[in-house]
Amino acid sequence: MLTFREFETQLREAGFSTRAARVIVSATSVRSLDELREASWGDGGPGGTGLHRDLALAPNCGQRVISEVVAFREHGDPRRSLQERPPKVSIQFTPSEMAQIDAWIAQQSSEVGRSEAARRLVLAALAISARV
Repeated sequence: MLTFREFETQLREAGFSTRAARVIVSATSVRSLDELREASWGDGGPGGTGLHRDLALAPNCGQRVISEVVAFREHGDPRRSLQERPPKVSIQFTPSEMAQIDAWIAQQSSEVGRSEAARRLVLAALAISARV
């Protein structure tokens, strides 16, 4: 069995950030990369068990650390969680504007959520304004 320091080094060599490696070593009972890959994930909810719960309760464990563990478990490379993601934008609509968006969604041939609908409508408006 690896010591804490050896396991932390192994995690860093596998591509985990220093913070993620330290959280995994200190907050979980996992002591090898294979155990990390195979450990029960759980649901992270109150009274839950599993790796997700252990990480969620750990100090200094943010969403980024959990994303690294998920990327490692799914793809074998924790660095995949750090890939460029588009920025998020929050918009507030009036009830009448929301009703118009919901009516537009109802006209679509496939199921579209509100976020996707807003994105599509903004992109369509930008395309129109570029032609003017």
